[in-house]
Amino acid sequence: HQHVIFGFEHLTGHFRVEDIRSKVLELSNLLSILIAYPLSVVSVRAGSADGSWHDIFFSTFKHVDREASNDFSLHCFIRHVDIADRWEVILNRYFNSSFRPVSWTRLAGMQRYEGFWEYRALGYVTLLDKYVDERITGPKKVARPVGSEAMDKLVEAMKTVSPPLSDHQREAILSAVNQVFSHARELEFAEKYQKAVSESNPDLIKIINISDADFDLIKSVRNKIAHGKALDLPEAKLERIGTVVSKIVLLMTYWAFLDFGLTDDDFLLCLQNTFNSLKFAAEPDRVHLDRVTR
Repeated sequence: HQHVIFGFEHLTGHFRVEDIRSKVLELSNLLSILIAYPLSVVSVRAGSADGSWHDIFFSTFKHVDREASNDFSLHCFIRHVDIADRWEVILNRYFNSSFRPVSWTRLAGMQRYEGFWEYRALGYVTLLDKYVDERITGPKKVARPVGSEAMDKLVEAMKTVSPPLSDHQREAILSAVNQVFSHARELEFAEKYQKAVSESNPDLIKIINISDADFDLIKSVRNKIAHGKALDLPEAKLERIGTVVSKIVLLMTYWAFLDFGLTDDDFLLCLQNTFNSLKFAAEPDRVHLDRVTR
């Protein structure tokens, strides 16, 4: 039997009764992401000043059956023994993370989704879109120059000006027009995603192995589902969608681990030693994993 005691201390006063639910859900979300399996806190008891104890919480989630095994820990993505001395860092990083209220809450919540597969894909790709938008730093807009067709027409029109313009004058006019009439545009989903990936460990990105074709496929699927359009895809691509969605979950879990203060080596250890269903569903590049882990 293994157990960990988590102590929550209010810095200025006391927790309210309504704080219990949020703290319990936040803690269960963290543990669910770490083990890559939906986990629920069963009950919470509170002590009173007179020494009596009261049940003040009960789980409202449907219990998720564990995978058939005598040793459930084999199916957990990370093991307690690997992080036993780092709980303080993990909890501090998690509860202070700007991604916790939305991205990590939804990543944990989606583990319980049991509905139509199209909406599962829609949910995870939208979650990825939201995360990379918040993750990237620096300018989120790029300049969009005046269209080449319009500029070509302007060049032709300047040739008819009398008296004729010098080369220097034409270049100055074209430069001024481009500067005045160009406008900034928001970075697109694919551009934000590529920037987030480029800032991550290249070996782990290669192991998770979301190809450009995979990303184009799942982005197209997300857009069609969001707009109520038929997918009209060949059977091979339809079968691929589930695998790509699992790869997105694995990638988001990797980014969550880093946000919680864990390392690339921690994540590699999980990929190498676990029997977790997410790893098998995501079909990581086992050859590159074996090379990196020797």
